[in-house]
Formats: sequence, C-alpha cells, structure tokens
Amino acid sequence: MYFINGGSAGEYVHSLTEISYLLSIVFLGVLSTAGTSLLSIYAVSQLPVIQVSVFNNVATLITILSGVLILSEPFYYYHIIGAIVIILGVVIVNVKKPLEHSKVAS
Repeated sequence: MYFINGGSAGEYVHSLTEISYLLSIVFLGVLSTAGTSLLSIYAVSQLPVIQVSVFNNVATLITILSGVLILSEPFYYYHIIGAIVIILGVVIVNVKKPLEHSKVAS
C-alpha cells in the first residue's frame, strides 16, 4: 500500500519499528489466522464438516468486531448488513429440516 500511495521502501521499513503496527501484525497473524485454524480443526473433530464450514464465516464477524473494538476502526451500515447475512446463513443451514423421504415411506 505504501508504494501505491507514493511511499518508499524506507517508509515501509520504518513502520516496522512502530509497536502498534507490529502488534497488529501479531494479532492478525497469530490470533486471527492460527487461532481460527486450530479452532476449525477441533470443530471438525466434533461436528459434521458442513456445519464447521458454515461457522467459518463467523470469523468475518469476529474480525469486524475486533477491528472496531481493539483498533477503533469505523463501523458502517454495510457491516451490519453483512453480519445479518452471515448470521442468517448460519441459522438457515443449522436448522433441522424434517426428512422428506420419511413421509414418502409411510
């Protein structure tokens, strides 16, 4: 992003000396990526894969909330719309449907 906005390599390297920048990288790299991967692996051992794959979308909600609460990023109306769509998707997939073929058999 530095180079796109007219920055230099020196400015980029200098940003690596800022503690807040390094903490953001550690947070995103270790907690968000590695943490969610480990939790997904554990979830697959406990739940059907289809449920786990749908719940992986909840990681987006966690990322948005983390950005807003920890990094003081702005929260816009489209974040709310996206969150509602994700939550509805998770609920719709996990709602138990009556078996259609059991009606045919009886």
